[in-house]
Amino acid sequence: MFSRGRTARSPLRSSAPYSLARRVAKPDPEIYLRAVRRLGVQLETTVYIGDGADSELTGAKQAGLRACRAAWFVPNSSQKVAWPELVSCEDVLRLVAAG
Repeated sequence: MFSRGRTARSPLRSSAPYSLARRVAKPDPEIYLRAVRRLGVQLETTVYIGDGADSELTGAKQAGLRACRAAWFVPNSSQKVAWPELVSCEDVLRLVAAG
C-alpha cells in the first residue's frame, strides 16, 4: 500500500500490515482501513498494489482504495484482468509520480 505523504521529506509512505497480528485478513476491508489509519493518510491518495490472489484487490476497492494488480508476480496468469495492471516495478514508480 502506497500513499503520498504530507511533507516534502516524506513524499511516499508504505505499510504492509500482517493479518495474523491484526486478527483480520484480506479481503476484509478492515485490514486496509487499519493500514490507512496507521499511515495517517487519506484513502483518496492511497494505492493498494497486489498480485490479486484471494480477492485482495476487491477488498481494497471495497475499503475505498485505488487497487492495481502487480502482474510481474504472476506474469502468465489465466485470471481475467479486471484491474489496472502494473507489469514492472518501473510502472509503480510511474504511477506514484503521476499522482
